[in-house]
Amino acid sequence: TMDCQMQGTVLIDGYVYGLALVGTNLYAAGSFTTAGGTSALNVAMWDTLTSTWSPLGGGIDGYASACAAIGSDLYVGGLFMPVGGTEEMGIAKWDGQGWSALGSGPEGDVFCITASGSVLYVGGEFDAAGGNPANHIAVWDGDNWSTFGSGSNNVVNGIAVVGGDVYLGGGFSTAGGKPSRYFAKYFAPLTVTSPNGGEIWEAGSGQTITWTGTAVAVSIEYSKDNGATWTTLV
Repeated sequence: TMDCQMQGTVLIDGYVYGLALVGTNLYAAGSFTTAGGTSALNVAMWDTLTSTWSPLGGGIDGYASACAAIGSDLYVGGLFMPVGGTEEMGIAKWDGQGWSALGSGPEGDVFCITASGSVLYVGGEFDAAGGNPANHIAVWDGDNWSTFGSGSNNVVNGIAVVGGDVYLGGGFSTAGGKPSRYFAKYFAPLTVTSPNGGEIWEAGSGQTITWTGTAVAVSIEYSKDNGATWTTLV
């Protein structure tokens, strides 16, 4: 059991679906109209040093289901329109001064956002992002949207990144074109950097083989008949 003591000034008058920490500021996103007695439409900031709530501009008109931070920038996902805006968004960035779009964004609802370095992984109920096909998951690199493999055949509700591997959870039955019921793992591909084609190595000489990417184990093989048969080195 847990005994929680709540201060009256901490209360939010609705649901909170996402939290993100930027320095000493904790951001909350969800479906509410006030935070700590202050008008804050669906997004708000809790200052952990002063124990006070403040709004993010005029807030957003719609629901916010997720949020994540990269540096000092906050990214909020859902399906909404920034107050004073003219276009509905699935995701937007708050830079401390105002809201801005991420290109044309996902064309539908965003349910989850995960930041890894300077990259955002975004999942939800959509089939395109930035004008490109993207089945329920897309990647924002700070400038452009890209697809994430072939995506999944249904909604993505959660994303986690561990090293170079990406884990997905949701209401899908296939991911990456393979059977994967409700849960999937994307393995970061390995890229061989040496040899990279055209080398001539003398038999019996020592050579260094290098690659980029993360793997638990690899097998190194060679072929003397243009790939018809292979011999394992290690």
